[in-house]
Amino acid sequence: MSQTAGPGDNQTQAVWREAREWWNGEPYRQFRRYTDENGLRQVEEKLAPTLGKLSEGGPAPVKENNSEDWHLQHGKIRDEKVAAACGALPIQYYEREAQERKGVFPVAPPPAKKGYVPLHCLSGYAYGRSLMLAEELANIVVAYEFPAAALVDPMSLTGSVEFVRTCKLKGVKPLVGTSIEVPEGGEIVLIAKTKRGYVSLSRLITASHLGEPRMFPMGSWERLAEHSEDLICLTGGDVGPLDRMLVRRDDKAA
Repeated sequence: MSQTAGPGDNQTQAVWREAREWWNGEPYRQFRRYTDENGLRQVEEKLAPTLGKLSEGGPAPVKENNSEDWHLQHGKIRDEKVAAACGALPIQYYEREAQERKGVFPVAPPPAKKGYVPLHCLSGYAYGRSLMLAEELANIVVAYEFPAAALVDPMSLTGSVEFVRTCKLKGVKPLVGTSIEVPEGGEIVLIAKTKRGYVSLSRLITASHLGEPRMFPMGSWERLAEHSEDLICLTGGDVGPLDRMLVRRDDKAA
């Protein structure tokens, strides 16, 4: 995030932090852009403490190894290229590639036969729950002739950029959202209606991570109330809190 100069601070132009590879324990870095006495723009860099917190007496920091995720992604890309070179992919793949090489964007999909839109899709960034690359979701939507789809990885917008970019190339409407765990247990799905909704999602996810112990983000109702502008809320389906109440026959609470 950036911070503009305040009253009496004539030299500082912006202050921001970068997390870098925080999952590998790399410390945060804080930057300050300012104008020196000679009128030259300078950037000052220094290490900064983490913005997250660990619960007192809680578990030790998680030792993560994300190398397998990179191997899986590179393997999928390699397999697709080999299959394409051998002529093993559907003819639509080669037609689409030829159009894209000519600069014809977006490549319009077949007319949608049904109005159905999947609103609870997960990518490989939903660790342990999916292996599909975010960009692959658009290809699946085109194959099933759906007009749109929503990517709602839990507590994350990591795959949203590649998902939106690929959807635009394929002529599919991308819906960006996330799944938020609630204190009662289960997840609700939130989808951004506008750019302002995307800002609300970003701030909600950040608050849910930084306000809880490492690796245990939680979307409290107070945080949801604070960051709810331009968001569509869904029940979360079979992993949502409403479904759990119905299974328990707790109709009054539901």
